[in-house]
Amino acid sequence: MSEHIMLPEGRMPALRVEPMPADTNQHGDVFGGWVMSQVDLAGASTAMRYALSQYMVTRAISSLTFEAPVMVGDVVSFYTEIVKVGRTSITVRVEVFAERMPKMCNNVAKITEAELVYVALGADKTPIPIEESRANYAKVCPL
Repeated sequence: MSEHIMLPEGRMPALRVEPMPADTNQHGDVFGGWVMSQVDLAGASTAMRYALSQYMVTRAISSLTFEAPVMVGDVVSFYTEIVKVGRTSITVRVEVFAERMPKMCNNVAKITEAELVYVALGADKTPIPIEESRANYAKVCPL
């Protein structure tokens, strides 16, 4: 019997998208590189929000193993969680789920998960402490 998979309760996805036919590989499944780029976008937006910085770069991506394919028509959700804040870096876990059409409520597949490390950069594009990035933002946009 297959495991019944549910979307994470009480959490909003950082990103939710529907892949298009142009996103498929030669076999008709959505290209893995498309999924990877969406994982990076979801993780980066979470890191940027925390650091209050528009300058964040991807430093590393841990293993990313595909557990199921993504198909055109799926609603793909990317859930993020900050797992570590270092001096200049933020580690974000991204979990990816696909709601299969036409029975979205009863047909969810876990696609992959990964941890990504992002580094905050200053205006000169060199690493800066996360707290400095947050302080710089507060000067420009007081809360």
